[in-house]
Amino acid sequence: SGFFRQMAEEVKKGNKEVVAVQNRLAEIGLIVKFVWRDLS
Repeated sequence: SGFFRQMAEEVKKGNKEVVAVQNRLAEIGLIVKFVWRDLS
C-alpha cells in the first residue's frame, strides 16, 4: 500500500507541474497575442 501511495503522490506532484507549465504557456500566449495585435 505504501508503494501505491507513493505513486499517487508522484502523480499528484507531476500534475501540479503540468498545470503550472500550462498556465505559463497560456500567459505567454496571451502576451504574444496582444503584442502581435499591436504590431499588425
